[in-house]
Amino acid sequence: SKLSAAQDDVMSKSKDIRELKDALAQAQAEATAVEEAYSTLKARVKVVATELKERRIECRTLSSSVTELSEAKSSLETQVTNLQSQLSQHDLSHSEKDEEMGRLNGTIKELRSE
Repeated sequence: SKLSAAQDDVMSKSKDIRELKDALAQAQAEATAVEEAYSTLKARVKVVATELKERRIECRTLSSSVTELSEAKSSLETQVTNLQSQLSQHDLSHSEKDEEMGRLNGTIKELRSE
């Protein structure tokens, strides 16, 4: 009876040990999966950080280009305004000369008819 009780106790302890080993194996598998997921996320964070750094550099470059182009546009607009003003003055001067030529031609005709 003591032997039977001892055998039952050994079987119970063996069952407990098997269950603990199974639980340990499952916990180790879960820990491995978590470590792999962590490593994957860590690698992804590095990739995203690198991409973000590149985008920031690109944004600074584009911002600088926008500033340069805005200044060039402003300069060109000023040149256009100046050229339009010169053209307007030229047109005015040209029409004044045309009027003067018309008067002179009229005077010449009058002098010829006399």
